[in-house]
Amino acid sequence: MAKWPEPIVRSKGLMWMATRNHMAISFSHAGTSKQLSPAGIWVGAMSEEERQLHFGDTLPAIPDWDDEWGDRVTKLVFIGIDMDRAEIERTLDETLLTEEEMHMNWRELKDPFPQWTRS
Repeated sequence: MAKWPEPIVRSKGLMWMATRNHMAISFSHAGTSKQLSPAGIWVGAMSEEERQLHFGDTLPAIPDWDDEWGDRVTKLVFIGIDMDRAEIERTLDETLLTEEEMHMNWRELKDPFPQWTRS
């Protein structure tokens, strides 16, 4: 994000980060302003007891539900002029976990972000 290409003037979305595996992350960018903030707990990260408390006996229909990861996803939207889609995708792909990292303890990964506190 520190080296965002100039043609991208706005971007936003929801992110799943390994170092914050239980928490959905909201991302927003406009001009020089970039913001990450907690957006809630993934349903897939909740215990059965927590799911029961929030949803009762029936989970709501969740698009893109994955049998292993639940509702954890990354969905980003980019707005700009003459953007290089292949370059953006390549850059984003570099941030994905490797196959080896997918099978390790993610708590061992360096979390580049500060802890969020309630205001």
